[in-house]
Amino acid sequence: MDRLKVLDGLRAGAVLLVMISHAGLGHIVPGGLGVNIFFVLSGFLITTLLFVERDVNGFISLKGFYMRRAVRIIPPMLISYAAAVLLVAGGLLPSAFDASGIIVDLFFLSNYSDLIGVASGIPIPLWSLNIEEHFYMGFPFIFLAVANSVIGRFGKLILIFLFLALLIRFWEYERGNGAGIYYWTHTRFDMILYGVGLAVAARSGVIDRTKRGVGIGALILATMVLLATLLIRDDWFRETIRYSLQGVAISVILYVLLRTYLPVITPLLSSSVAKSVADLSYVLYLIHLPMMMTAHSSATFLPEPLRFLLGAAASFLFAVLVRRFVELPPLAWRKKLKVGLQPVGPLRPKGLE
Repeated sequence: MDRLKVLDGLRAGAVLLVMISHAGLGHIVPGGLGVNIFFVLSGFLITTLLFVERDVNGFISLKGFYMRRAVRIIPPMLISYAAAVLLVAGGLLPSAFDASGIIVDLFFLSNYSDLIGVASGIPIPLWSLNIEEHFYMGFPFIFLAVANSVIGRFGKLILIFLFLALLIRFWEYERGNGAGIYYWTHTRFDMILYGVGLAVAARSGVIDRTKRGVGIGALILATMVLLATLLIRDDWFRETIRYSLQGVAISVILYVLLRTYLPVITPLLSSSVAKSVADLSYVLYLIHLPMMMTAHSSATFLPEPLRFLLGAAASFLFAVLVRRFVELPPLAWRKKLKVGLQPVGPLRPKGLE
């Protein structure tokens, strides 16, 4: 299980990609790729934990699953959201605020605000969190229904849904909805599903049976595919096939990192620094944009790069405080909750639930 420590490094790298992208460098740094890494990691870890829980306890507790998700997700989200609202209300964060949109945000529907016709105007990236929560509302039930079947059937079902997501993107693009594809759950759920598929492949033993040389070759090929998806700027490609190719490439890269020790890369991803950033990554993701926008509009006496750095520093400080006073206190309660609900073991890279 020690090899799973690299997940901390990937999560840290993903959140830094998003933050740097929003620091005025979105034309160079692919923040969307960081979000896709989050999605694949989330699917892989949640599915692996469900397999472990079933193996150890003989059953999956839906109550325990949803209670753990709620405790992990909701308190930091509410604190971060409240901070962003206060910044807007105080005039520090310029935004077209609409109070009626708060309900849309708090009910995890902001990624469909364009269809609902109401948006809060709070610049906090809840859309990706919405996709995850929509996915996990139903996934445990599907897992319970198919996890006991032949593992190959589980894999075939995943492939069907991956293909279905691609077809939906084709359909939405042809309907003129290309602008919404990036944010909608029904067009992006497959990014999480790629992580689920990787967990199923690991369960089947495919990962452990693969030779090191094959893995290195797959890593190089996947990296080349990933770079190609970033370089191709055609709109049709970017809103349809790009997500599928990135999902495959990220999954392959993750598979190699789990299977193979790579000098420099593996120690870096498994380092204490990476773990520290990963611990803060959820709140960093939520709060960095409001903080950066506030610093950019308020600290006009500073050069623009320093304003973004000031916003990033404020984001880290906020994340540290939220972790200390909001995230850590419930951990003792969560450990008690695990008794009879989920096994306690090494499969818990912090910041990846």
